[in-house]
Amino acid sequence: MKRKIFMTGATGFVGRQLTKKLLDSGHQIRALVEEKEECPFESHANFEYVTGNLGDKAAIKSAMADCYHGFHIAAYARPWAKDPRIYYDVNVEGTKNILDVAIKASMRKLVITSSCSITAPSNGTPSDESTVRKIPLFNHYDFSKQKMEELVGNYTKNGFNAVLVSPPRIYGPGLMCPSNPVTDMVKKYLDGDWKLLPGNGDRLGSYVYIDDVVQGHILALKHGLPGEKYILAGDNRKFTDVFDTVGTITGIHRKLRKIPLGLILVFSYIQTKISNVLGRQPLLPYDWTCKLVYDWALSGNKAARELGYTITTLEEGMAKTVSWIRENQEMDVADQR
Repeated sequence: MKRKIFMTGATGFVGRQLTKKLLDSGHQIRALVEEKEECPFESHANFEYVTGNLGDKAAIKSAMADCYHGFHIAAYARPWAKDPRIYYDVNVEGTKNILDVAIKASMRKLVITSSCSITAPSNGTPSDESTVRKIPLFNHYDFSKQKMEELVGNYTKNGFNAVLVSPPRIYGPGLMCPSNPVTDMVKKYLDGDWKLLPGNGDRLGSYVYIDDVVQGHILALKHGLPGEKYILAGDNRKFTDVFDTVGTITGIHRKLRKIPLGLILVFSYIQTKISNVLGRQPLLPYDWTCKLVYDWALSGNKAARELGYTITTLEEGMAKTVSWIRENQEMDVADQR
């Protein structure tokens, strides 16, 4: 019998797909799940869960009991919060709680999900794990993820076996939620509800298919070295390439209205200021919109070399995504959050 694997974030976009993959492979999973969250695997014979959150060390201890390996995926990743402290409470202090309990539980290896949002933007060549970032971080989410990585580094220097993985713009079949915005954008484009193009749409991003991210996590558990970070890069493409690819697949070619980046930034700044006063989420949070002026091409060479990581092309991944969207035409994004 394969040993139990500890998991946080099992109800999220990446977590659900990873949990399904592991269960299908015969592994046993024990997940830490918040009481309010839907738990789609609770009837599976090899799935257990403990109700609690990242601030509850007793629940974490119960969930980790006799688990030799683990995945810590859960994070607060929404683009806005009325109280920014939640980013640090969840992403930093929550990770510290996971690490503290894991050490006491003699966990042999823990894979922790970070984010490429703190990686350096690219300038002619794709950025990698060693590229020095020369611009400030943009928002509380970025700062919390950077602090989390520093925290993990301190623990690994003291001998704990933790590995970081950083995915960029994930897309593909699965939960429609804030962690899956590219798929939501594609669905809206197909429905005729996506009409705008930021700037000329020529900024680069790294688009990674969900199955590659799942496999990257598993490979990191198998082969990742203690204290190392691996970028789970995808296909580096222009923003317009996403729509062009969808158009080639479906025959649907919609004219998108180009909006100057300067205008977007001004609008975003003003309405974010107003939203902060009113205590409600802005339509375009300014400290996230600022990212639109940079290229974010990424290199996955380290993950390929040390883990055996491979990527799915945008054409192949988007074909699967479009097929899934069409098979689930009645899905409602809000209902799946």
